[in-house]
Amino acid sequence: MGIFYDNNMMKKILCGIWGIFFVWFLIPVFAGIINIGNLTGLAVFAALFYGTYYFETVRDKLKDMWQTVKGKILLSICTLILSAIFLTAAFLGVKMIQNLNTVKTYNGETVVVLGCEVRKETPSLMLLGRIKAAYQFLNEHPEAQCVLSGGMGGNEHISEAEAMYRWLMEHGIDSSRLYKEDRSASTIQNLQFSREIIMANDLNPDLVIITSGFHEYRAGLIADTLGLKHLSYGSVTPWWLMPTFVVREMYGILYQYVI
Repeated sequence: MGIFYDNNMMKKILCGIWGIFFVWFLIPVFAGIINIGNLTGLAVFAALFYGTYYFETVRDKLKDMWQTVKGKILLSICTLILSAIFLTAAFLGVKMIQNLNTVKTYNGETVVVLGCEVRKETPSLMLLGRIKAAYQFLNEHPEAQCVLSGGMGGNEHISEAEAMYRWLMEHGIDSSRLYKEDRSASTIQNLQFSREIIMANDLNPDLVIITSGFHEYRAGLIADTLGLKHLSYGSVTPWWLMPTFVVREMYGILYQYVI
């Protein structure tokens, strides 16, 4: 192990890898996106970079700590915590992948598109991805009825439902297939209020939930708590946003497990 890290070239390679991931989490900051996802990623890869670059110093300090009982206890606790974090992240990553695009055949379920940020009256990149996924699905299944779900936030000039409705109408989707749910401010409200519209209009109570790929698993967990039978259909997330939102979503999934 010492030979591995004493190799200057290997140290440079590892530092380069950590630096690339650090920058990947940093890019969204320049677009005004700062959340627990990229803050976590920046902290983790900054720590890895530091630990690799100053490996010998860090190693010697850890050896000194290990010489005392308190040091052994502290290092053992830290090792257990880090192992638990790694295993939890791996588990959540697998669950998110397993729940991508679970629609295999379409059997007349009602489509529900989950809203996301609108910039004044323009869909954000994340919302646009969901709209395009809905557009593709609705074209592939011309008999499908669709609920567009999303209210209006403080910085939005129109509701997320209205932004989705306008885009789909402009691109040829018949308005008779579209229902607007414009009160919700969270995923659980998206599904609760969409269910009310579905019941009021005698639509199929089973759902195809269209949302960002990383969000499919948690949306499904929430649908389960509401007793909704569902499948999911995911939109593509821009590459430069993917790690930030995947990590943020992991926090959201853990919260969903707890409540």
